[in-house]
Amino acid sequence: MRAGLAFWAGVIGAAVMVLGMWISRMAGGTGFNFGYWWGSMVTGTTTVGSWWIGFVIHLILGGLVGLVFAAFFEALGRSNWLLGLLGGVVFTVIGGLVLEWISLVHPAVPGVIPDPGYFTSTWGASSIVTFWIVSLIYGMIVGGMYIPVHPKRLMAPRRPIEERPVEEREVVGVRHERHASELPVPEEKAPEDRGVLKIGKGRRS
Repeated sequence: MRAGLAFWAGVIGAAVMVLGMWISRMAGGTGFNFGYWWGSMVTGTTTVGSWWIGFVIHLILGGLVGLVFAAFFEALGRSNWLLGLLGGVVFTVIGGLVLEWISLVHPAVPGVIPDPGYFTSTWGASSIVTFWIVSLIYGMIVGGMYIPVHPKRLMAPRRPIEERPVEEREVVGVRHERHASELPVPEEKAPEDRGVLKIGKGRRS
């Protein structure tokens, strides 16, 4: 496994998730914030410092999840954005459920930040859609960046060799033999007997 590549692919994917959530917040699609969510678990506040702590935690977790994706790609022997998308579906389902389970033990919920609910459903349907989109993009990024150590190439199926029946092969062989026997044989010319000619000339003289 290329652990370094997998980890950094996960980090980049996690950073894109944060960016996607920020764009959605600016558009009024969600109120969920990865930085405050993770950071408030440590500090119990939603300050700028808490956000940066939460941002780093989110990136590290993204890198660790990238290792899990890499193990899956290594088992398959190949990776691409489509396989990453399939892995992202599993990642989104697990992440959306774990998000609510963590809120049950989160020290800042609900006093400092609200309970996000499953798949951030507290902020409505648009927030759920955003959560799914950024999580699927994460999977595609990891799948597109990671390269297995021993990739398995898909071999083209070999065309089966057509076996002719024995009778047909024998008939073909007979035809070839007949064809060879019917070829015209060149006539051999008798060698000239020069000695006889010389004797005849001598008699005349």
